Amino acid sequence: MENLQIRTTETGLHVDGFPDAVKLVKIAGSKASRAADLALHKHDLQFAAQCLERLSVTPHEDPLLQQALWFNAIVHFIKCFGGGVRSALDADAIYTGNDLAVESYRYFHELRNKHIIHDVNAYARCTPSAVLNREDCEYKIAKITFLSRYAHTLDQGPFTNLTLLVTAAQKAVELEFDALCDDITKELESMPHGDLLAHDSVTLDVPKLSEMYGSRSAGNSSKRPKKVMPKR
Repeated sequence: MENLQIRTTETGLHVDGFPDAVKLVKIAGSKASRAADLALHKHDLQFAAQCLERLSVTPHEDPLLQQALWFNAIVHFIKCFGGGVRSALDADAIYTGNDLAVESYRYFHELRNKHIIHDVNAYARCTPSAVLNREDCEYKIAKITFLSRYAHTLDQGPFTNLTLLVTAAQKAVELEFDALCDDITKELESMPHGDLLAHDSVTLDVPKLSEMYGSRSAGNSSKRPKKVMPKR
């Protein structure tokens, strides 16, 4: 992902590297909203890919770090396919024609929703039990115990599958994002310079603690791309 250097000036924000620039203006519309969502998806997918890359060189002697990287990769990958205010990626469209990839995606979707984030399925169990002494002992119960069992989901097969899924999603997002940016550029180029200059300047807002409990704006378009959820 391209990182631009942005600094604050007396007239607003300035993007370094563009000596002829006079203003950083806000743009709106359904294409801009979708592209903004894709930019956030690009960030999450890049983070997932970085977790997997780091995981590939993390020694087996550090299982805690391995598990943290593995779970983070899954969570940030599945985050792109539904929930929240973003327009979601469409797994069936990205992995169309590849039944194995679709099934693998659904596995990670269920793993995230029913094991990692929520405790729903049988991948995590705990059985209450009691250690019972011989009949002639002073105490019948020696110890109350709880036998916890967690499914092991990190091995070479799932690791390879998730890596391939993330890579394919990144390529699909890049293609759609670049196409939208090209369309937006053409539309803006057709407008008079004065109209472009009249657009509001971009500002940086620091999130408030109170905003933790609400939802941010879903964008400028009243009609956003439909979220496609995986089939059950």
